[in-house]
Amino acid sequence: MRTGRLNLELSSLESEARKINNAGQVVGHSFYEVLWQPDGSLMPLASLNGGYESVNVRSLNDSGIMVGTFNDTNNSFPVLWRADGQAEALPGGPGYVTDVNNQGVAVGVLFPYTTVRWEPDGRMTGLDNLPGGSSATPFALNNIGQAVGWAALPEGVAGVAPVIWQSSGAVRRLPNEFPFTTTGQASDINDNGLVVGFVRGVDPPSIAVQWDSNQNDRLSELVPEPGSGDSTTAQAANNLGQVLISSWPRGWYLYGDGLFVPLADLIDGPNGWTDLYAADINDSGTVVGTGRLGGIRRAFVMTPTERFYARR
Repeated sequence: MRTGRLNLELSSLESEARKINNAGQVVGHSFYEVLWQPDGSLMPLASLNGGYESVNVRSLNDSGIMVGTFNDTNNSFPVLWRADGQAEALPGGPGYVTDVNNQGVAVGVLFPYTTVRWEPDGRMTGLDNLPGGSSATPFALNNIGQAVGWAALPEGVAGVAPVIWQSSGAVRRLPNEFPFTTTGQASDINDNGLVVGFVRGVDPPSIAVQWDSNQNDRLSELVPEPGSGDSTTAQAANNLGQVLISSWPRGWYLYGDGLFVPLADLIDGPNGWTDLYAADINDSGTVVGTGRLGGIRRAFVMTPTERFYARR
């Protein structure tokens, strides 16, 4: 992996960045739920009733279509925002939506625990549970229509398993070959079928992993400091195969081409940022997340000064 130093752009307000698309747009929170443009300007996102409260934006696609939830006093409802910020309710009733791809397909959950896929025309189809299981949650959706997340194990068996859904809605459990682990989660999937997430352990309590869904779900560890006992999770992957990894208590790492680079080491010059949380990475290697600077919790965008590459 050839890495350039990263310049850190920041918001001076209490804020949070959650997702970034390949156009450089970012969704998150800055007093209201917002969409940041690449030039730093922002657009507050209104709720279904026209106000700016009781909404939560989760993700966006490369066209600027966003998804999230609207919360009233009793329930939450899945919402889609058009690129101009216009909010629309997704059909199906109370629930939440977690991701949207470039085709405008979205995935989420309708209460009580019906896992669904929304087509661009609003049609809904179900995503399967594991045999004997009663619930599941998708967290990410790629542009091929594959989704990943967790699904409950059969009744009487504790825990949840990492899974992948095909565009048909068929579910497949991802393997977990580590001893003394039965549960886990798939957190993200790129367009090449690379899945990242974690499996639960005993010591350490969590192990970051990746699965190659094009190679019989081949499983491999993504642990920056093997033998350290750190609890690790893989958060996000881009189409270059770069992966954001949390290694507690050490911090966040960027992985690619077999190399693990501490995220804090990629910040240009003296900084003072602490408590970094890396939420997402796009195909340019731009990372967004949240940290503390001057005692304030702030959104950040880490932009490479030169492109850096990771080839699977």
